[in-house]
Amino acid sequence: MKASIIMPTYNNVELIIPCLITLNHQVLEEGDSFEVIVVDDGSNDGTGEAIHELILKYALKYFYIDRSLASSRAAARNLGLTEADGEVIIFLDGDHLVPPHFIQEHLRYHRERDDLVVIGFRNYLTSNDFDVESLKTEFREDLLPEQLPADRLLAIDAFSEKMSNLETVWYFFFTCNASVRRKNMQEAGLFHEGFKGWGLEDCELAYRLYQQGLTFVYAKNALIYHMYHPSEYDENRYQNWLRNLHTFQELHPSVDVQLLQLLKLFFNPEIRLFWFDSYLRFEYAVRAAHGNLPYKGPVSVYTVHSPLDDASLNELIREADERVVFVIDESGDFRTSLSLLCAASRFDLMYYAAPSCPQKEMIFRQIAQYGVWRQVDYGKPIKEEHP
Repeated sequence: MKASIIMPTYNNVELIIPCLITLNHQVLEEGDSFEVIVVDDGSNDGTGEAIHELILKYALKYFYIDRSLASSRAAARNLGLTEADGEVIIFLDGDHLVPPHFIQEHLRYHRERDDLVVIGFRNYLTSNDFDVESLKTEFREDLLPEQLPADRLLAIDAFSEKMSNLETVWYFFFTCNASVRRKNMQEAGLFHEGFKGWGLEDCELAYRLYQQGLTFVYAKNALIYHMYHPSEYDENRYQNWLRNLHTFQELHPSVDVQLLQLLKLFFNPEIRLFWFDSYLRFEYAVRAAHGNLPYKGPVSVYTVHSPLDDASLNELIREADERVVFVIDESGDFRTSLSLLCAASRFDLMYYAAPSCPQKEMIFRQIAQYGVWRQVDYGKPIKEEHP
């Protein structure tokens, strides 16, 4: 299976070079390959010259677009898409450091199913105190500077790793780290080039993919590292976002898209409500508009110690049509995990794979708020008794 990585850039030479270097260390399964398509949106900082001097172990296509009033992130990515020939499109921004198993993580989901949108997250480096020369030899996460987790992880804590629990899952499609099969992109259409400046062109594409019936899944091991650079949610960015919100709402006059205006509470620099609080208002407003009111009953709790067969999977999923179900998956089985991440159910199926002790405490606090209908252990190991 081949992946095409689409990477737009503009005057970011100091960041895109380390990004491209880290891609030299990708570890792929036999028969897999990838290409990187860099679309330079009019840089004048020597980006093209610096890229051509790199020694790379993979195929790279470089395209330069003259800067004009028509320039946009959407147009740059669309050029990359028209030049891509991989079965899977991976969107990656050029200001990230990429661990060796990043591409493999995306591909293993698409290898199992052809109807997925795969979402990865990122951590934020608090400085760029790393040695670019050493990156040419190896990528070591333990040598990276201090980092902060993305706010979006709070949504995983609240709604679990099963992102399809979210009525607004399409809002999590950020083109810094996401992938989709090329044939599904072709069916949905390209990025809409009416979006100018910063914001929402990726979410609008994701909304079309969502309407197309694709399943959004969270690939927690496809984590990347955002290099530090100043970025402010100032009045200019807010006005960009408002203009693009208007474009989005004109294209899709649905209640879901209209309710995006609730995120003004975050983007407005005079208010700046915490992102997760703003997002919760948006998600619960969309749920209410769809008649999906907060669940009040007891929940079932499944602890999975070994791979589930089809009958057990179906039983668990059927139960999620009757009540909220929590699943703590200790099996380490990818098929079990993907089956549950993609399952359609009436109520939330709260899925957590190999949670840490602090995560388990958080999960059990959530369960305690509901009460337990029943508790099931699948494949629980038998303890050996010694005299």
